[in-house]
Amino acid sequence: PQQEILVTDGTIAHRASPETDRGSGEN
Repeated sequence: PQQEILVTDGTIAHRASPETDRGSGEN
């Protein structure tokens, strides 16, 4: 489920999404 939760990946805060699960700072 898409939860609107802001998670700090160490670089930028992004919403916890299955697509942005890598969080390699590509966004």
